[in-house]
Amino acid sequence: MHKSAPRIELTEQERTELETMARKPSTAQGMAMRANIILMAAQGKQNKEIQKTLGVNKNVVSLWRNRFRLGRVGGLRDMPGRGRKRTYGHDERLKVIAKGCKEPLQAQTWTIRDLAEALS
Repeated sequence: MHKSAPRIELTEQERTELETMARKPSTAQGMAMRANIILMAAQGKQNKEIQKTLGVNKNVVSLWRNRFRLGRVGGLRDMPGRGRKRTYGHDERLKVIAKGCKEPLQAQTWTIRDLAEALS
């Protein structure tokens, strides 16, 4: 038997926030797409219809529908820890900034190589 998608019901505040996210030009495209998925789901549209309209994979629709159900609007945000980890820690970055803000000894401005050599 085929499992049905969870029903989405929005509060007025959630609907307003999602509509704003979907329309605002400064919203990241991924976030706008997530907002549109939830808005369409709240209208009672099935995953297949949402998938076809937005041109996304069925797993994407299912993922964001479930994330919204569990975390509401906050669940649509990216999880922490995504992306590449930093190579250098806080202290190392502060040393580079401090050194880069001082006048170089032999040149008018720092080059990346000169700065690296001065810090090694």
